[in-house]
Amino acid sequence: MISALNAGKLYGAPQQRAGRNGPFMTCKVRVPTGDGGSTFVSVITFSASAIEALSALGDGDAVSIAGEATLRVYLDKDSKAQPALDLVGHQVLTVYHAGKRRKAMQSDQERPPANGRDDPQPDLSAPAATSTAQPTAAKDFDDDIPF
Repeated sequence: MISALNAGKLYGAPQQRAGRNGPFMTCKVRVPTGDGGSTFVSVITFSASAIEALSALGDGDAVSIAGEATLRVYLDKDSKAQPALDLVGHQVLTVYHAGKRRKAMQSDQERPPANGRDDPQPDLSAPAATSTAQPTAAKDFDDDIPF
C-alpha cells in the first residue's frame, strides 16, 4: 500500500452503505494532474469521523482525503488504458474543517499568556536576591573600555 493525500473535488454525492462490520462510505474524487488533466480516485472509508465529514458534502465540494492507495488501470470508452487510484480513506479534511481549525488557532494566539504579559519573560516584580559578596579588589572599569 502507498500512503497518499489526495485533494480534489467530489464527483457525485458520497454514498453511505451498511456492511456486516458496520457502516462505510464510498465516493469519487476528481484530482487535477500536473498536465492540465485529471484522474479519478475511488474512495472507501470505514472511519466514523471520515463518514461524518463526507456525509456533509455534495457534488463538486472540495475535499482532501488521506489514506492507503492502490494504483490500477482501467479502459476508457475508447479502449485506451487510463490510470486510476483506489483509496481507503482514514482522514478527511474539508474547507469547513480547515476554517474551523484556522479560527481555533487564531483564538489560541489571541489568548494572553499565563503571566498576563505578551513576553515570555519571568515575573521580575518579586524582590531580587541580594548578594553579600564583595569584589576582592577595587578596579577602575573605565580603563577596560577600548573607546
